Amino acid sequence: MTKLIVLSGVPGSGKSYFSQTLKKMRRKHVYIVSSDGLRKEILNDQKDVSAEDLVWKFFYSLPKLYVDDKDAFVILDATHINSNKRIAIYNEFKDIFDEIDLVAFALDKDLVRHQNIERDFPVPIDVLEMFYESYEAPTKEEKEIFNNVYLIDTNDIVPVIYDLMK
Repeated sequence: MTKLIVLSGVPGSGKSYFSQTLKKMRRKHVYIVSSDGLRKEILNDQKDVSAEDLVWKFFYSLPKLYVDDKDAFVILDATHINSNKRIAIYNEFKDIFDEIDLVAFALDKDLVRHQNIERDFPVPIDVLEMFYESYEAPTKEEKEIFNNVYLIDTNDIVPVIYDLMK
């Protein structure tokens, strides 16, 4: 069964850590499509936003390639902080994946600030504040359309990972 996992959260909330942990635990058939990773691959700098159209073109194209692996777990690792964006992603992929799950990170602001500082490339505090203030929790509509919606509000990601691997 093919599964698309859409991550939603501000920078520093643990999305990439979650992706890497899931990949280590599942070991096979896990494909991470990361906006930061694509910037680094395409532009040699994950902070470079000069070619966003190209980055997002690859971001939306790669999952369609991975769906040929019938055991694929494809993880979309980007902020996706609002409902409209997450629903658009669902609509883009609903006909090609067997299951689409949403994992939303809603951690305490102080914890996110601390984790952001620990990143290889921290987001400036004013930009992080903008993301934090713009973040939308999953809506009723999202809870109805996604197969599963998980809310992570602590650093304990293991129960969600185990549930996704069932």
